Amino acid sequence: MSAIMSEEDRVKEVIVESRIQKVLSLRTDSIVMLEALDAISEFYTTSKLDILLSNKSKLVMDVVFAI
Repeated sequence: MSAIMSEEDRVKEVIVESRIQKVLSLRTDSIVMLEALDAISEFYTTSKLDILLSNKSKLVMDVVFAI
């Protein structure tokens, strides 16, 4: 990779940096933000558990029917 950044790379870097700064400036202690984070957390936790349980049951079925 070239050590010299293209103009497009510089623009992308500025955009990413500004988005990072915007996220860092968010107030994560507000009630609305905490509720939103809880909802996201619950969604991903539930989805992950569903996936793990589904994969486990598929594995068990494969083992049972392989015998």
